Amino acid sequence: MTAKLAAYRRTPVLILLFATAWFGLPERSAFAETPFALTIIHTNDIHDRVDPVTAFNNTCGAKDRAKKRCYGGYSRLMTLIHDMRKSSKNALVLSGGDQFQGSLFYRTYKGRLAALAMNLIGYDASAIGNHEFDDGPDVLARFIRSSDFPVVATNIDVTHEPALNRLIRSFVTLQVGGQKIGIVGYCWGGTVTWVAAARISGLTCAVPYYGGGMPGFIGEKPKCPTMCNFGEEDKTPTLEQAKEIAKAHPEITAHYYPGAGHGFNCDHRPSYNAAASKLARERTLEFFRQHLG
Repeated sequence: MTAKLAAYRRTPVLILLFATAWFGLPERSAFAETPFALTIIHTNDIHDRVDPVTAFNNTCGAKDRAKKRCYGGYSRLMTLIHDMRKSSKNALVLSGGDQFQGSLFYRTYKGRLAALAMNLIGYDASAIGNHEFDDGPDVLARFIRSSDFPVVATNIDVTHEPALNRLIRSFVTLQVGGQKIGIVGYCWGGTVTWVAAARISGLTCAVPYYGGGMPGFIGEKPKCPTMCNFGEEDKTPTLEQAKEIAKAHPEITAHYYPGAGHGFNCDHRPSYNAAASKLARERTLEFFRQHLG
């Protein structure tokens, strides 16, 4: 997904977004008599695109701007979110993560600029994306410490990682319009799956999809049967890096998909590849059948 706004809706019922929002209402009758409307302003996968880009992630030029073919950019995003906040009585601004990677701004500032921009925009909470781990725990820890909002991930255990211990919350409860709103974050990703397969005992099998940070964990040895799905056109990891991982671990199964790039399995991204996604799903389900029964 590019840096355009991912979702905007108003609803008085349970909301499922990047995480899960639950409503701690005092009594069922009170809810029925006085419906509570909550506006969720949600973004994800911005990948430090400070400047607007085209649908193909290229620089947005004058012709693109004239034809309104530009997406995102922190200044445009901040203006839109601030306008939406003004017109909404009860609003939360949430991020599904993956602020890291994707531009020279990230390569230069390693999340510093992302934290500054998110603070200026006024995010209320953020989940962690898999790319937040690409440069290790210290870089992620600096990003969290620089953020004015809580970072949540209920399925990440960092108790044995000194840099991140006590920085990541399982959930956070916020007060909005006199109501308690619970926010729970989740992190999914190929890199997390790969590391989990190597460090967590008791898993039956694992299937990482194009983990951008996997080359940094090439020394990790999976403890369970593992099958990896890589796009041949991916830049993180590249085809060469993917094959190096497979060579270092001959016990795993690795598939490479021609014409497929990063995120080829996500139908919300320009890089979505229906044929590769279908084949990867079939292979994944068969792999699960073999090992899970």
